[in-house]
Amino acid sequence: MNEIYEFALSDLDLKNKLILDAAIGAGYATRIWAEKIHKEGGTSKIIGVDSFDIPGEDEDSWKKEIEERLGNLKRYVEIRKANIFNLDFLGDESVDIINCDDTLVFLNPKPLKVLQALKEFKRVLKKGGILVIITELPLKDRKEGQWLRWNFAKGIYGMNGEIWSAEIEPEELKYALGLLNFEICEEKKFEAKRSVRYEATMNEWLRIMINYADELPYSENFRKCVKEEAGRIYEKVKEDGYLMSSPYYVIKVRKK
Repeated sequence: MNEIYEFALSDLDLKNKLILDAAIGAGYATRIWAEKIHKEGGTSKIIGVDSFDIPGEDEDSWKKEIEERLGNLKRYVEIRKANIFNLDFLGDESVDIINCDDTLVFLNPKPLKVLQALKEFKRVLKKGGILVIITELPLKDRKEGQWLRWNFAKGIYGMNGEIWSAEIEPEELKYALGLLNFEICEEKKFEAKRSVRYEATMNEWLRIMINYADELPYSENFRKCVKEEAGRIYEKVKEDGYLMSSPYYVIKVRKK
């Protein structure tokens, strides 16, 4: 477990808890939470939700990949297709802990979407329940493969008339949490670091970028060039032998 998750999970009691993972994504963070649940006796359950709305990707195959990544730990996890803005299958004050990892960057271009998600989190969270947010901060160095990868993805989504992501600054996030009367427990920033665990991330990224490139409403030659550029970025990261992890901000808040 790296230092980010050590901080995020520190002082959290994961015994007899219902935990919401919003959104589950590829399930990497979910596995870390499930490992801690297992170490603490295996009495808690994670509900991992996501829209699974990715062009060219089948929902069932995506879920199967997550389950394979979880291995034996999948017994602690229920995966559901759901909209984090409307978790109507969960009752008011029914969840003990919410993990919101690498999610807000995909909502931030429209700030009210962040507030909408946080408001729904507050609804389902029990009084005294904990919301853990892990979110990326902007990477400044344009020579890094992560900068190229992240901004290339933003460009492809933009050409499809969509928005990929925009990093939310800590003060903006704290302001939004304050509007909903959350109490800040802990917060910490983590500097960018090189990560050698890049291959699976880049394979997944390249697959998604190619699928999105095929959806571009432009000429076949243009789509071909876009896919070639995605391949070039992939090869650069491979040649570097690492992927720079963006700076991260972690904040833990409590529902009053």
